[in-house]
Amino acid sequence: LDPAARESHLLHAARIQPHRREAFAYLTQHALMQSRLSDAISWFRIMDSLPLPSPLPWTHQGMWYGWARQWLRVRILKATGKLEQAEIEHAQNLTDPDYAAQTAALFG
Repeated sequence: LDPAARESHLLHAARIQPHRREAFAYLTQHALMQSRLSDAISWFRIMDSLPLPSPLPWTHQGMWYGWARQWLRVRILKATGKLEQAEIEHAQNLTDPDYAAQTAALFG
């Protein structure tokens, strides 16, 4: 996406499918990259409050409904200065094979 229009497109996606986590998760990431911590926390809370669909949608099943939600929460905790809690949750999350595999693939 055009970087200048990225947030506008994500907001549009969130309006189209407000019951799905994907756009809210990407809005969270976008706000974190721009150092807008308050916005990132707000978007994450909205994303995290959405119930899990049943059955899970075929797209992104393992992402914002699974391991990536945990990964994003650890990033939020680190950004808010809750480093000890972030490390505890990251260590607990590593017991999830998907989380361990995906974070290893992302960060080596």
